[in-house]
Amino acid sequence: MKPLLTFLILTVFINAYSIAQSVIVNPDGTHSTVINNGSTSVIVNPDGTHSTLINNGNTPASTNSGSISLAAAGNIWNAGEQMIAKLKKTAPKHDGVSLRSYSFQDIDNDGVYELLEKINGIEETSAGLLNIELSPAFEFVKIYKFNNGRFTECLTGCADYFSTRVYYYQFWKKQISNPVNLTADSKALIKINKTLFINERDRLIRETK
Repeated sequence: MKPLLTFLILTVFINAYSIAQSVIVNPDGTHSTVINNGSTSVIVNPDGTHSTLINNGNTPASTNSGSISLAAAGNIWNAGEQMIAKLKKTAPKHDGVSLRSYSFQDIDNDGVYELLEKINGIEETSAGLLNIELSPAFEFVKIYKFNNGRFTECLTGCADYFSTRVYYYQFWKKQISNPVNLTADSKALIKINKTLFINERDRLIRETK
């Protein structure tokens, strides 16, 4: 069992008209400061990074400086876990393990995570064929957005993200066509499977546009 981490929060109010501040004592002994601005709060960490909490009256959303945000509306984490469990039931498996991976990312910077399902068509038909360097190049991404307490596939409104994926696939098509900058292992795989890899790249570009 993992040890329970206890956070000590000390709240200090300077006066009735000043900004409320709280101190978070982290498990490692360092301190973070929480500055409550009313509709938002700012957490200032010891290393100088900060997060912004949006006090929406229900579940606060947190936007981390320079990183993805901690979403948001409703119980997004439970909804995400339920959706992942549902998707894994029908996902192809190898030795009982899903061949598809899942992650959360705020792709449109609105403070709410999207759920990303990564599908590798080559690995699903030939598990273990690709090495670590080449495997990400063949990942097709499905996006699920959080609305009304649940995740549903994003069929519209995700064009900007998909356009970046097209550039990503085009980049890898050039690498596969001329793999001078890749590892010797990748070069050997491409030499044997070049037609398969190029055809898969073209398919991903067509499906993503």
